[in-house]
Amino acid sequence: MAKKTKLRQPEQSVITPKMRKHLERLRSRSYSDYFWWCRKHGFAETLEKSAAELAAETAHIDEEDARVREQSRLHHNPRKLISALCRSEIDPESIQRDAWKRLAKAIAASSAKPENRAALEEFLLWAEAETDLLFEELKFGGITYAAYNGLIKLNDRRGQWLRPLVTWKRKSHNARRQFASLVRHLSVNYPVPEFMDAAWVRTETGSRTFREWFLHIGAGHNIRTAKLPLPYTKMMAHHFLEAPDTYSIEGALRWGQVHGLGGDARLTQALTGTVLGNNFANDEFWVTVIRFFISNPMLDRAHVNPIVDYLQTQRFESREVLAGPGLITREPPPQPNLTMRGRTPETLLTQVERWHHGLAKMK
Repeated sequence: MAKKTKLRQPEQSVITPKMRKHLERLRSRSYSDYFWWCRKHGFAETLEKSAAELAAETAHIDEEDARVREQSRLHHNPRKLISALCRSEIDPESIQRDAWKRLAKAIAASSAKPENRAALEEFLLWAEAETDLLFEELKFGGITYAAYNGLIKLNDRRGQWLRPLVTWKRKSHNARRQFASLVRHLSVNYPVPEFMDAAWVRTETGSRTFREWFLHIGAGHNIRTAKLPLPYTKMMAHHFLEAPDTYSIEGALRWGQVHGLGGDARLTQALTGTVLGNNFANDEFWVTVIRFFISNPMLDRAHVNPIVDYLQTQRFESREVLAGPGLITREPPPQPNLTMRGRTPETLLTQVERWHHGLAKMK
């Protein structure tokens, strides 16, 4: 256990009554607290301060206190706080309440163009008055998202809105139903499956593509003609639209593919629990794997996950190998040309079991 260093007390002659009163004003419980405060706010870390330096520090703490009082007042007036956030009048990091801080950061990350922020302010104020969405959470594909992200993304597409905002009427107090109704009122003319609503609340890189798919379907176009990461048939497109609302967008894309190839819900559920659940790379090979599972309906679906792990490792993943003392080299996948041709469930399960035993020995 590290030895605790005792804080060295400064010379008594340095600590004038004025300085002691100043430390109390800054609510510093110790000299280290005061030095930390000085370092954080750009002031000299010393107890020997001129009258001008003390005045500057006092003015700074007065400004901080004023901001805290203003925030406390705004917290009781959400509409004024929304306006202040959209106008960049408040630093998100200075907000104390977690829910408001997250909203503030989302607003700060949105387009900073004055016209966009003015439109966002108008939209969020409307949502605060007319909906229950502002601080609600929406669950899609087993993941919870903040509804305000969806409102911000909808505002980004304001130029594509098909109907006036004021003609929308709330028909439910359920947040997910409200959001589904609002997004369809503003942006589509044709039915869009409910799992696609997640496109608006997702913010990760690439989520913009999902919003394009939503608008593509809502305009009456076939999902096949969107920019998909894998080839889609008419049958796959038909099944995609019928995927369960509990699925993620990626899961629904796999649902459509598997069902279009002749698979069922149990196989799809098993596959979405593997790397294939949200990764569509090397589709040509994985289609042969899916066909293998479909051709062997008696194969327990509990084996799908370990089989997919085995095939992924053998065909696509390079390995780090200890080639000598302190020397590690990267080797290509063990079987980069592996195919499903001629394989049977029995032989494949034997290979998977042998691979697992090998992993256990390595560990």
